[in-house]
Amino acid sequence: MNLLNAIKEGAEKAPFVMEGPESDWVPIFMYQDGHGTYRTGAIPEMTRENLAAGADGLGRLLAGAEAVQAALVLPVWLTQIQRSGVGRTERVMVTHVTRNHTRCEMATVIRSKTATPRLGS
Repeated sequence: MNLLNAIKEGAEKAPFVMEGPESDWVPIFMYQDGHGTYRTGAIPEMTRENLAAGADGLGRLLAGAEAVQAALVLPVWLTQIQRSGVGRTERVMVTHVTRNHTRCEMATVIRSKTATPRLGS
């Protein structure tokens, strides 16, 4: 299994199980442990108040599992500061890490008033 492709495919299919236009992507975490087993789960929302503790907890989980790779899907907001003001763009971020490599990709969230959101480029 290619973990990066698997988690990206899951993020792309998420709109098919969403309930409506206001639905959001759920943070999802997947990793391959030191024995080759793939594991997955949802993670709690990380806020300013619990970000450090959440990151520390994920790090301890990966170390304890002797993980060889991990991937994370998160809904995020990209803030852009321009002369005309501050703008925000809703995105879904996919991050994949191994012991020697990190890759991060983002896709724009496209919303409408009548359909579930979908991913753009």
